[in-house]
Amino acid sequence: MKKNGLTEEETKAYAFGATIILFLLLFGIGYFWNKSGNLQTEKNQLKIKQDSLMVVKNRLDKDLTELASQLESSIAQKNLLASNNDQLSQTLAQKDKIIFKYKKDAQNVVSLKKQISELISLKNQLQSQLDKINDINQKLLSENNSLKEQNARLAEENETLKGQVPGPESATIKPLLSAGSFRVEVLRKNNKLTVKSRRSRQIEISFDVPEDIDINGTQTVFVSIKNQNSNPIKDADNIDIEVKLKSGKVVKTTAQMTQKVDFSSLPKRVTIKYDVEDKLKAGYYFIDIYTEDTYVGTVQFRLI
Repeated sequence: MKKNGLTEEETKAYAFGATIILFLLLFGIGYFWNKSGNLQTEKNQLKIKQDSLMVVKNRLDKDLTELASQLESSIAQKNLLASNNDQLSQTLAQKDKIIFKYKKDAQNVVSLKKQISELISLKNQLQSQLDKINDINQKLLSENNSLKEQNARLAEENETLKGQVPGPESATIKPLLSAGSFRVEVLRKNNKLTVKSRRSRQIEISFDVPEDIDINGTQTVFVSIKNQNSNPIKDADNIDIEVKLKSGKVVKTTAQMTQKVDFSSLPKRVTIKYDVEDKLKAGYYFIDIYTEDTYVGTVQFRLI
């Protein structure tokens, strides 16, 4: 039997087909909706993770900036640490390169992870170098304090000994320069200052010759070093000398070394370095300085 020109079987077939199409359409819409929801969730999770990594990166940037500032301050204050400057400068330059390199793709999660790893490594390097500098600074501060205490003690002893210095053979001879014009430094093997007799390797004597002093031309300077018993210290190059002063007086003494010095251009600072041959004993020592016709002066120092 036909209905509206269609048989009953045809009508049922069309209805069944329409039902199938509607079902597939609903299923497709549901699948697409579910997939879209999952993608949105993953996108939100990725955004949260990315924001978290950005927070970590920013904190590391801040820490690195603070460490760099501390290092630059330490470098400026401690010239004795110049050997570390190149390494520190390279590390700081490396930090700047890393930060500049990753600014362009900072939104990429993989890139952020790599950047954070490198920044953490760089931070650890900077912290290690800063700790090393602080350790060296503490050691230098301790040594400086020790030297200050020793210098203060020696200054008190020098005040006590003023006027007791055994000058040249004739006590009536007036020196060209006062004791305050001289400086004596005793050095050990690594060229650091010392006051310990067993570590003494070199004695450095320096003095300033003012412009109005009656001395000129190139002259031989004689250095005579005696212990507190007025005995010359032992040296294979010891020589006995006679200095005829301008006043006509003759001074006989023993010199451990000589050095040619040009006094043509004054004022002038003269430095003489004497390498200690035999180990010195603890006690006071006195250094007399002469030229060919002048008693320049006397300075004293003490070893413990």
